[in-house]
Amino acid sequence: MMTNQRPHTNRCSRMRYHVDMATGALVPKLIGTVSGFVIGTLITAGSVFLMINLSLVSPDQTHIGIMAAYLIGTTVGGTGAGLISKRSSGAIIAVGVLLLLVGALNLTMAEHPDWFKLCTPIPFVLGSFAAVKITRNQPDTEP
Repeated sequence: MMTNQRPHTNRCSRMRYHVDMATGALVPKLIGTVSGFVIGTLITAGSVFLMINLSLVSPDQTHIGIMAAYLIGTTVGGTGAGLISKRSSGAIIAVGVLLLLVGALNLTMAEHPDWFKLCTPIPFVLGSFAAVKITRNQPDTEP
């Protein structure tokens, strides 16, 4: 009988543990990113739709309103993503980048003034930054 034997560890169980840990961290971030993107898109699209269809303001005021809609949509969507993904700044940044891509798509589909084209990334960056700050200041809800 050998007394200096190592205890048998199952390599598959260790790999399964690492996969479970990676998936456990990935799933909330993915759900947070997708839901934040949907929330941000709905808020932005609804605000832009109202601004354009009301036609109560000049075109420059409409473009400023669209910038405000980008800012509000990114902030709310990023905050939602941060809260769902347990304050993951990566999920918030992903929402900001996805919404920026949608905003860039908007630039290619319609005619906009040059100042609007240059300033379009600003509300997405500021909204993402604000969402990170908002979610960092939230108290822990887990026991």
